[in-house]
Amino acid sequence: MSPPQPAKVVNMRVRPCEWASLSFSVGGILETVTAQLGDPVKQFDFPGFYHDLLTTVSGHPARLQFDAHAIRTDAKVEASRLCWLRAEPTKAVLDKAIRARENSFYSNYQNQTEIITRMRDIYSPANLHSKPNRLHELATIAQNQADLLYSAYFADGRLAVVRSTISELRSKTDSTGESCTTTIGDGFNTSASGSVQDGASNSFSDAINGDLSVGSIPGGTTSSFSDDVSFGVNVGTSLTSTFDAGFSVQNSISVGRTESKGQADQQQRVVNTDYGYRVPHLESAAQNQRAQISLMDERFAQFMANQNLPNLEQVFDNDLRSMDLDVKRLQVAYLDTILMSPVNGIVTGVFKNPGDWVKAGEPVVRVEDNEWVYLIGTLVYRGPITINTTTVSVSSTLFSVPGAPLTSISGTVVGTRGQRAEDDRWEVVIKCKNRDTSGNPIVPLHYHFDYDDTTAMVS
Repeated sequence: MSPPQPAKVVNMRVRPCEWASLSFSVGGILETVTAQLGDPVKQFDFPGFYHDLLTTVSGHPARLQFDAHAIRTDAKVEASRLCWLRAEPTKAVLDKAIRARENSFYSNYQNQTEIITRMRDIYSPANLHSKPNRLHELATIAQNQADLLYSAYFADGRLAVVRSTISELRSKTDSTGESCTTTIGDGFNTSASGSVQDGASNSFSDAINGDLSVGSIPGGTTSSFSDDVSFGVNVGTSLTSTFDAGFSVQNSISVGRTESKGQADQQQRVVNTDYGYRVPHLESAAQNQRAQISLMDERFAQFMANQNLPNLEQVFDNDLRSMDLDVKRLQVAYLDTILMSPVNGIVTGVFKNPGDWVKAGEPVVRVEDNEWVYLIGTLVYRGPITINTTTVSVSSTLFSVPGAPLTSISGTVVGTRGQRAEDDRWEVVIKCKNRDTSGNPIVPLHYHFDYDDTTAMVS
């Protein structure tokens, strides 16, 4: 390695290696700003956090951990958060999607193995009673029905246009009636002996079964009685007699029977004629064609659905992942309303206040990393300067303070370009670690070296 050679510094300034003018990817009203000028900023691990967004709650595989509240209060987010927008609609949509994902998991994926088994049992053509085989059978039945109808129309000679329709109504009524009356003559003699006195009671007997009621008329020789007789039919008999001592009583009953029957036949014939003529056998054929077309569509749809049967496990997994990715897109959309820095550094600019309207892409906070810096400038040096090989050490009295010690910083040339007009002039970019042994910055960001107080050594 050749010894260091001096170079003249024409101009030199300090630029951060990493810096970011942070902005939101969406517009909105700025709700809170926590960043203050000079605050240290911790780099947020966006790729790592994105990877963890679909983490489920421990012991509950149906529920995702990061809803809006969990994202907002996550320790990593809070450590890097600079400001955030009002985003209630985005939060609501995200939380709704997470709960819908939970419901779908319970209904479709929690018992995935059993669901897949039943789907294969119902839809696999290898099963005799599966849906595809039943659709095929239904198509055959529809065709057979159409063939039989056509044969019936053909046999009855009804292949032409029907202009009139005939309706017939036939009825038959039978009626039967019966009544019965019976007459029976029963004569008998009843005799009594003794004398009749005033106030005396006379006793009588007859040959007819039934109740006997006798009334005695005081001081007279005439008595009357009534007798009810029953022969097993609804027959009532009233018996009244007038008698003296030594008399005879006549009792008579009559029964009659009457029977009647009737029959009525009725036939009604109605002929309907309309301008809407019909061709029944063609209508049946058209109905069959429509049925067959509908069954073709259904059978083809079933055929396409059956293509997934051998790989249902993967299909279910893909569906769940697709649903999760939809949720993740909403999680990222909510995360975009929180401003965090992708680099370590310090806050060097705050351009908005709470309540301000912020456009998408409009700078809100500026963060610059002062740990590694670029020294960008022009050197006069007679010799080659090569990228990633040449080392340059710069020494200067900062701010030209009289009697102040020299401040030195060195690094590797990462960019260079020679000037055609002047062979010895080089535009250089030197990458330097901007930390002393105590961890403090060596030179401030955006500092311009005074060429009168600055020297450089190239090696």
